[in-house]
Amino acid sequence: MIDFQHPNYVNSIQQWQLIDDICEAKNLKQYIVKINSHDGSQSAQQRRDQFFKRSVFYAIAGYTAQGFLGKAFSEPPKCTVPDSLD
Repeated sequence: MIDFQHPNYVNSIQQWQLIDDICEAKNLKQYIVKINSHDGSQSAQQRRDQFFKRSVFYAIAGYTAQGFLGKAFSEPPKCTVPDSLD
């Protein structure tokens, strides 16, 4: 059982979770700006829900990460060995 977490890990885990959520386009509701967050009325909650339903999320970060992976692994690696090393 692991019971120790390095302080750098503890400081970075929330950022990593944010990046994972954005790249995978999940748990996005927690990152949307809450309109009138101080207003707890039912009408304000409905307005926030409508705002979320109308919001558009462009998963550019996820596409960028997939593109970099595609570039890196699109061709098999090539190794050219000089004749003198045979």
